[in-house]
Parts: sequence; C-alpha cells; structure tokens
Amino acid sequence: GNSNRIRNVCNSISNLQEYGRGKEEAERLIQDAFQGGRVRHCIIRPTFIYGGDKFSFNPPRLPTKIGEILEAILGLYPIQSLCQILPDILGVALEAPVNVETVATSIVNLVTGLEDSNSFDTNEDIIMAASRRCYGKCDIESEPAKTRREELKLCLSQHA
Repeated sequence: GNSNRIRNVCNSISNLQEYGRGKEEAERLIQDAFQGGRVRHCIIRPTFIYGGDKFSFNPPRLPTKIGEILEAILGLYPIQSLCQILPDILGVALEAPVNVETVATSIVNLVTGLEDSNSFDTNEDIIMAASRRCYGKCDIESEPAKTRREELKLCLSQHA
C-alpha cells in the first residue's frame, strides 16, 4: 500500500491518480478477503523503498548506496519533524526512504510470528518490525529470555 500522505499526493497529481486508486483498491480487496478469517494479513505502507544496484525513473528506483545516504540524512530528527509540518507534497519529498531488505525482514517477522500487526503505516513501523529478533535460551536450562537485553544479562550472569 501507500501512506496517507502518498495517497494525498497521488490524488493531487493527475498522472498518479490511477496508481493511487490501484493501491487503495488492492488494500481494500486484501482487507475484505481476509477480514475475520483465519488467515492473517498485513498492509505495509512505506513512502519510498530503495535497494538494488540500478537507478531508474520509471518505475522510480534508487540504488542501495544512494538510498543509504538519503536515509541517513533525511532520517535525522530535525528533518523528520519538518516533514510532519510541511504540506503533503513537500513532506513526502523529504521523507526518508526505507531499504528493501528492511521491508523484507519486517514481512519475514510477520510470517514467523515475531511481529503481530495488521498494518505498518509508517517507515518507522516497518523498521521497528524488522528489528524484532527471536531470543532463545543460553547454554544451561533456564526460562527463555524475552528480549535481547534479558538474554545478554542471563548469559553474562551464568558465565561470570
């Protein structure tokens, strides 16, 4: 899917209106098909995804190296704060892109049950979902750790 800001931009630019409507219809079909059912679904709404090694305009693609630089600069707090108050078209232009591998990891974490959500509405949601890790037991029998910090504390205390 697309974020609400991307939808607003698409609706305001005639060349992008069909693209925006297609994304909205796809989301609606997925939600209708899986609503209340046994199969889970999740709508992921990034602003701009980067990755790979090729640059293109149609469809828009940024290679990983350029995307990483833009993500680092545009992901700074002052710029993110500015994006929130700017009109949609300017705010979207300054939003940090998200790496395709981060998006893929968030999906893997959904499928494996590490993340439980019906939507990721922002790049931050995607990044947080991708950061989930499975934590197991240390060398000796103990209760499973629920977080990486707990796991590290447990392992350090057992081997101290």
